[in-house]
Amino acid sequence: MRDTVSLTLTTTAQALTGGADAVQGIGQDVLFACGATYNGSDFNVGDVISILLTDQATSQQQLIGGGQATGITPTYCFTDNQKTYVLSGYSAYFCAVNEPTQWNDPNGIGNGYVAMQDFYGTQQTLLAAAPFQGRIAFFSRFSTQIWATNADPSQWQRLQVLQNTGTVAPLSVQSLSDLDVMYLSDTGIRSLRARETTLNAFVDDLGSPIDTLVTASNGSNSNACAIVEPQSGRYWCWINGIIYVFSRFLANQISAWATYLPTFSSVMTPVNKVYTVTPGYQYYWAKGNNDVSITDGTTVLTASGYIVVAGTSLTVTTTDGASNGTVYENTPFTPSQFLIQNGQVWCRDANRFYLYGGQNGNSYDYAQGVAATTWLDLNNAGNLKKGAGLDSAFNGYFGFSIGMDQLAGTLKQVYAGTQPTFQKGGMAYSSDGYHVKFQAVTLDNNPATLSSLVFEYKTSVEKEDGH
Repeated sequence: MRDTVSLTLTTTAQALTGGADAVQGIGQDVLFACGATYNGSDFNVGDVISILLTDQATSQQQLIGGGQATGITPTYCFTDNQKTYVLSGYSAYFCAVNEPTQWNDPNGIGNGYVAMQDFYGTQQTLLAAAPFQGRIAFFSRFSTQIWATNADPSQWQRLQVLQNTGTVAPLSVQSLSDLDVMYLSDTGIRSLRARETTLNAFVDDLGSPIDTLVTASNGSNSNACAIVEPQSGRYWCWINGIIYVFSRFLANQISAWATYLPTFSSVMTPVNKVYTVTPGYQYYWAKGNNDVSITDGTTVLTASGYIVVAGTSLTVTTTDGASNGTVYENTPFTPSQFLIQNGQVWCRDANRFYLYGGQNGNSYDYAQGVAATTWLDLNNAGNLKKGAGLDSAFNGYFGFSIGMDQLAGTLKQVYAGTQPTFQKGGMAYSSDGYHVKFQAVTLDNNPATLSSLVFEYKTSVEKEDGH
């Protein structure tokens, strides 16, 4: 309940006499009593009572009781330009400049709130916000508003409203440089870009290549969370078990999506050369000098490498009864939020924190990197291709596979090593088909970079109609 009452406290000073000891003075106590009714209206549960005291000598004011940000339930918090903002309902609340604890202070510079009701339709709850070309973009579920902010709340200006686009996941909203904001909408990942001529925002559907994958997991998309990795500037968005990674380097005309699996590597402990494992998890076996092989009953490895287990145990065969190898488990986890601290990405799930790159920012675990193409027709779908070989430039330890039978969908490994092949005579490969697919996988935990693939083939005559 909000109303205004003016009270004037008048005091008369009079010298005290007859005292024995000096006593430090204290301020006057004033008791305010709120009755059952005020100005003919009843007090109700949830009413907010505020008392604003004004010093007549200095005009300074002191607020007691409820204020403009009292009793709200924040749903989103962010900082920008020396101020902290929280969203609640359809309003944005903000603290005083450089004073993150001042929200209700009548003397504070810049604290206040702005209501952002959607005047074009049904009132929409604010879900997220992000800096955008010197302004702030406020996201609801089905609309986005661009506001020019000011330390004086009365000077805020709404510059643009984008209808029919908003976010389904507040933690997916991330600024990608000052002229772009990426977010997860109901139809996929979208970009709030600025036009070069007017600087007005428009929606770019850069997520269209993965829309079908993203919308297929729509039941849990509201839990998606994202971050912009500071070293490469890539946008990461975790959605239902997969981190979708967007790379955009305009100077090199690169705009592409990749995926990460959120896992961490841990060392397994065997019992009598048997490791208890989880079906479907990926493991890496670093073979020891005494080891001969390792198997899950279906797959057998005789050299260090990766295995996705089908059973519940891995058994090592040795030469002398004692294994001196190591098994690493790539254990999946479920991110709930990302953050940046000291230039590194941190992630938390329900019970732990994870640091991308380790303590030094340059540590690698046994998560396997995979680079694969779709089935390619090499711009000539109607002609049979006869494969002759493959060359590649890379750093690290890679295994390369090729397939030309699209119906079978199988790939054949043609090379595994650490040396680029241009000086080695290439990777021999002989097969034919109308389409071809390539795959390169890392084979250990060292840094690896794939630079190029060159496929050597010959084209035969075009197939006849009906054949």
